[in-house]
Order: sequence, then C-alpha cells, then structure tokens
Amino acid sequence: MICYRLKRRVLHERRAHQEHARLVGDIEKLRAALRQVTSRLEQEVVNRRQAEEALRKEKEYYQHFLESAPVAIAIYSDNKFLFSNMAHTKLMGAATSAELVGRHVLEVIEDSYHDLFRKRHRANLEQGDYVPLTAYKCRRLDGVLIDVETIAIPFIYRGKQVVMGIALDVTEQKKVEEELRVQREQLIRADKLASLGTCVSGVAHEINNPNNFIMLNASLLAQVWSDLIPLLDAVCRDRGEFRVGKMGYPMLREKMPVLCSDILEGSNRIKNIVKELKDFARQEEACITGTVDLNDVVSAAVSLLKNLIQGSTKRFTNDLGSKLPMVMGNFQRLEQVIVNLIVNACQALTDPEQAVQVSTHFDEGANRVIVTIRDEGVGIAPDDLHKIIDPFFTTKREFAGTGLGLSISSRIISDHGAIMEFTSKIDQETVATVTFPVPETEGR
Repeated sequence: MICYRLKRRVLHERRAHQEHARLVGDIEKLRAALRQVTSRLEQEVVNRRQAEEALRKEKEYYQHFLESAPVAIAIYSDNKFLFSNMAHTKLMGAATSAELVGRHVLEVIEDSYHDLFRKRHRANLEQGDYVPLTAYKCRRLDGVLIDVETIAIPFIYRGKQVVMGIALDVTEQKKVEEELRVQREQLIRADKLASLGTCVSGVAHEINNPNNFIMLNASLLAQVWSDLIPLLDAVCRDRGEFRVGKMGYPMLREKMPVLCSDILEGSNRIKNIVKELKDFARQEEACITGTVDLNDVVSAAVSLLKNLIQGSTKRFTNDLGSKLPMVMGNFQRLEQVIVNLIVNACQALTDPEQAVQVSTHFDEGANRVIVTIRDEGVGIAPDDLHKIIDPFFTTKREFAGTGLGLSISSRIISDHGAIMEFTSKIDQETVATVTFPVPETEGR
C-alpha cells in the first residue's frame, strides 16, 4: 500500500515537473515574443515620430513657400479670405495679411466684375476644376484701381475644400498696351491726314481758279449794274415799269445790289476756306528765325478784327502786360493764331453784352509769357472739348466753319514750342490759354 502511494506521488511529481518545465518554456517564448513586439512598437514610435517631424517640416516648407512666393496667392472659402501671402497682401494695398483675412473677396473686386467672379467661383466648387486666366479690375484697400489676371484652383486647406487664387498685376502692362494702341491709331491717323493733305492741296487749287473768276466777274457785274441804273431809271420814267428776267424793274433795282453782294460774300467765304485748306495741307514748319513781342502780335490781330469785335460785343478789353520779354517766333504765324482765337471768341457770343477779354502777362517764376482769350459765350460741351483741335471738327457750321482753324493753330503753337489749352463751362465761358517759353537770354 505504501509502495503504491509512493509510486503515485513520484508519478505526480514527475508530471508536475514536466508541466513546470512546459510552463517555463511557454513563458520564455512569451518573453521572446514580447521582446519582439516591444522592439517593433519602439520602431513604430520612432518611425511615427520621424514621419511627424518630416510632416511638420513639410508643412513649414509649404507654408514658407506660399508666404514668400513671388506671385500673389490667396486662399478663400465661402467668398472670404482664409490666407494671403506677402505678395498678395502688398498687391491689395494692405500692411499685413490680417487686414485681408476674414474680408469678403468682393470687397477688393471692382463692382462690374462681381458677376464674373461668382461664375468662376461656382465653376471651382461645382465642377472641381481650375478656372483659366481671367482679367479683373481690383480696388485696393487704399482705393486705387489695378488690373490683375488670375487663375483659380480647387484646393484642400486645413482639411477643407477651398479655392486658391494666383494673381498677376498687369496694370503697367495694360498702360503700355493702351499707349501702343493710341500710338498705332495716331500713326494711322497721321497717314490718313498726310494723304488727305495731298488731296486737299489739289482740290483747293482746283477750287481757287474758278472762284477767282467768280470774284472778278461779280465785282465787274456790280460795277456794270451801278453804271446802268441811271439809264434804266430813265427808261422806266419814259416807258413805265418793265420786266427783266421775270422780275419787275423796281424789285430788280432793289435786289440786284444784294445779289452781287451775296455772290462776293460767298466767293470770299470760298477763298477763306481754300486758304485754310492750303494752310492745313502745308507740310513745312513755320520759319522761326527771330524774336517777337507778343503784345505787338495781339495788337495787330485786334486791329485786323476791329469791325468784327465791335459788331459782336460792347464789352471788349485788351489788357496787355508791361515789359514782356521777347519770345522766339514768326510774327505772321502767331498773328494767325491770335486772330483765329479772337474770331472763335466773338462767334461764341449770343448777346453784345457778353464780354471778350484778351490779356498778356509774364509769369516770372515759370519764365513763360502767357496769352489768354476769354469769352462769355455758349461754351464747349465736355465731350467736345478734347476734340476741338481735331481737323474738320467744328461746332460752327452756321458760320461756315471748316474745323481747320484750331487744328492749324495747334500745329503753329507746337512748332513754336508753346502750349495751347482750353477750359470751358457751358453757357458761362471759354478760356483759351497759350503759354510761350522765354529764351534764357530774354528771361530772368
């Protein structure tokens, strides 16, 4: 019995020992596995930290790139700025990006371009596609209007679907393009005017010849009629009233001098128009070989126009400055300019009580002699003011104006290195100012 129990105990202890050995082995395996898992976790932590550091550096680089990019970049959502880099902040006239972030985008876009912006913004959000280069006018925070060209790109910013706008300031480019366009138009216009000048010269010559016949024959006809009147009067007394050319003699006697006068007046108008056409067609510059006293020029022009001035206004003043320095010029050509300006002033009047004032003075500070012709006439419409020196532009067709007077005057003034300017108020006044440079030897 004892032997049996001892045997069972030995067997139990052997099994326990085997179980212990097995458990120890399992524990070692678990320890080895735990060491492997721990090692892997530690490596994962290291890798994660490295990835986070790389991501942080990438974000910093990305933020630095956006911020310091040489082109203007803005990010917006719900039509409000979320980000504005330095270039965009400067472009919009802000001191810092904080002045733009949170603002509505349309605050910096000129009103007439709002619909275009909304259309582009919908395309960004609904179609998820970039919007090609588009031109806007933007109003900076300081109120200055600028021209920009932008593209808009769908973008993810801080986990949100937004729009990135990239803008270029093309204000100077637009100015240059506009200047080139104006220059092209001026070249085309100059070419047309040169061709027109050639044509005008020939037409003026062809008109002048028959007009000379009209002037000579009309004068002769008036003289013949004057000599015939005593004879015709005698015939009328002896034989009674008779008809000439379907007109009774008494009426013919009254009308004939007027008819002759009208023919001569019309012929003189043609002569003046031809003269202006020839002046317009003349290509050579004025011969400026000496100095002139502008007071003498104005006095000569006023003397020539004495009858026109007296018939146009009761309030004419001629205020000539004292001791004007001489200016370089051609007396006859400058007299032509002053005559033209005074004639225009007289023709602008609608009442003899309206005034015409002519004056000269020396601006010592600017070393300029200034001639001013002011009238209280009908004035010039703002839309017409910049066109009055254009060839053939006139508002005085009722005076048989050709529209060449101011164009020719402008060219003469330009040849003299002077400046002619006009200001006007409708139904109040028009002021023509001609400013002449004074040679250094004549000035201060």
